Parts: sequence; structure tokens; C-alpha cells
Amino acid sequence: DSLTAVEYAASTLAKVWWFSRKMFVDPGVYIKDIAGERWFEGRNQITERLIMPVSDVKLTGDHVLGNVAAACAAALALEISKENIAEAVANFTGLPHRLHNLGQFDGRIWIDDSYATAPSATIAAMQSISNPFILIVGGSSKGYGFLDLAEAILDHPPRVIIHIGQTGHEIKAVVENFARKNLRDRFKIKLND
Repeated sequence: DSLTAVEYAASTLAKVWWFSRKMFVDPGVYIKDIAGERWFEGRNQITERLIMPVSDVKLTGDHVLGNVAAACAAALALEISKENIAEAVANFTGLPHRLHNLGQFDGRIWIDDSYATAPSATIAAMQSISNPFILIVGGSSKGYGFLDLAEAILDHPPRVIIHIGQTGHEIKAVVENFARKNLRDRFKIKLND
């Protein structure tokens, strides 16, 4: 699913095992729909093996499924049994600070994703949350641009955005400017800046 991964694969002499959330791969692991349920399936040019249902993954977010498929592919390449793979994945509850559900307080679920220090990680986290949410963004500058984040915020708007740290005001300005331009272009209206 990643052009970068495909480019790396084309430049190696090693045997390549693929992984995908979106398409059939061989050899490797991909997600297959069976009677309305999604499963991880492993293939190695000779055999195919259903490894486990996607619903057994305890991690939050569809983007995580690519990581699970990659881990399953690596394990299959090392000839680890599908039973051991399924057990390990089903028992993995994630790492601290990565979409880590801290629990519920005052009727709200608190999620710690403080390791999402790049806009792409923040976007993936936002896309994994279906309920109304409050987004806290900012921190220190790492030289990232924020246009993709601004677009994602407009596509999947949080109830509130709290901006903090060194880049908080910069992110706020990019989001506001992107929103103004988007409104102008979409509705052909003139806004006072």
C-alpha cells in the first residue's frame, strides 16, 4: 500500500514478503473478506492460510492493520505457526502513548497519542476515532508542514482544537488559512481576512 515500500522492494536482492490492507499479495499477508468478516490471510505462492479475524486485533485504528499484516508476514517468513501468530496479535494491547485508551472520566474517553509527533501520525489517529473528539496539537518544531493536517482537520473536524507548545500557533494559523481558502474555493465566496 506504500509506494516507498514498493521502491525499496524493487531495489533489494532479498526475498520480498508483502503486506497490504487493500489488495491481494503473494507472498505475504493481506486482508480478505470472507462472508462479511475481514480476515488476515497469509500466502507463500504454494499455500494460503487464514491467520485470524481482524476483529481479534485489540488496537485502535484501521491504519494499525497494515502494521499487523507486516508483523504477520515477518512471522510467516520465519515459519512461525499461524496459531502462535494469532495468539500473539490477539494478546497485544499496544504501547504506551500510541492511541492508548487511558479510560473514562466524566463520561469522556481519554486517549493518549502523544507519540504522534508527525502530522501523518496525528491524521491516522484522527481517522481512527469515530466519535466527536477534542484534538490537542502542538509541541516542538520538527520541520514538518501542516497543510495535510489542516485538510484532515477539515475533513474530520474535531469538536475543539487546543493548540499548545512551540508549533501550536503555527498549526492554528495553517488550519485557519486553509479553511478560509477552502471555503472560498468551494463556495466561491469572498471572506474578509
